[in-house]
Amino acid sequence: MEQSNKFTDFLNHPIIQLLGGSGIIAVITWFVTHMAKLPVWEIWLAIVFAIGCGLWITNQIAIWRELHQKRLTKLSDIELEATVRKWLDNPGMAVTRLPDNEKAHFAFLVEYTDNKTKIVVSRLKSDREKQYIAIQGSITVASTKEAELSESQLEKISRRIGLETARANVYFTVVPFPSGRNIRVFSWVPLYDELNASFFNDECLNVTKGIVLARYIFATSLEEMGKTIQQISHEEGVRNDSPKT
Repeated sequence: MEQSNKFTDFLNHPIIQLLGGSGIIAVITWFVTHMAKLPVWEIWLAIVFAIGCGLWITNQIAIWRELHQKRLTKLSDIELEATVRKWLDNPGMAVTRLPDNEKAHFAFLVEYTDNKTKIVVSRLKSDREKQYIAIQGSITVASTKEAELSESQLEKISRRIGLETARANVYFTVVPFPSGRNIRVFSWVPLYDELNASFFNDECLNVTKGIVLARYIFATSLEEMGKTIQQISHEEGVRNDSPKT
């Protein structure tokens, strides 16, 4: 099997293919010239014509396949899940399917292995939200007595976070909890036929950038206010409700 692979690689080498193709053309030219008594220019004209026809046919086949390819908006729920999972299949990203949820068609937990940033990619079932892929992540800040924030302080921090996340083309919201604060960073990607893996993964990357920026700004803002907090950690799981801007 190993020898067969090496032999195939040898045949697929561009130089071998170029020399082989030239040799085949030369043999055909010599054969037709001597056996059919045709002028060389007619032979080359026929070869160019044949190559042109082959390229035109190949192009028409590609156009036909593209026109008859199933559009993204026509995919079933299962097909769309498989498509999104394929888009997420990239080096540096660990993907885990989250348990089925009654409000979501599917949800994947994606972890970027270089900086351990986690996001959740999901598609919700409601009529308004099923036309989008939700990409979201969050950081949870544990509350301490020294880190209690007034509304004005929280608004000041939110403005700083909003400025930086806007540069990453994502949105955010701050959710208060009895045990602390939760900063959610998110983006909604419309399901249109032209959507592709490159654009989708760029949106995922934007959300991870937003998470990193939000975490940094929140921590530095509290330090400037002379407050201390417990360690910030990434929250796992999928939201069942829609983020509010």
